[in-house]
Amino acid sequence: MNDRNNYILNEYMKNDLKVKFKEAIAKLKSEKHPKLALIDIGKQSRTAVYFRNLKKMADFIGVEAQSIDLAENIKEEELLQTIITLNEDKTVNGNSIFVSSKEFCIFKK
Repeated sequence: MNDRNNYILNEYMKNDLKVKFKEAIAKLKSEKHPKLALIDIGKQSRTAVYFRNLKKMADFIGVEAQSIDLAENIKEEELLQTIITLNEDKTVNGNSIFVSSKEFCIFKK
């Protein structure tokens, strides 16, 4: 199979999965409205495209996506408090944390 055929097959499979996710979320919405928190630490341009595409996908399948931009120099305690707050929020069903900065590390002491 050549590269073009692989690309077409991958796009077909990706679109098929999107539709299946959308159908599954539609069934779930009768019980609960799904919401995903997207935390970006040290927001940089290289993650902007990824975030934009992730939000588009979430919108397409019917999931609310909440963006939370945090500074690269955020203190560990602040980050942990943000995560705890999101975990306690009954409207948030999942968290995804992206670290854009190479400088950020909560394990530095």
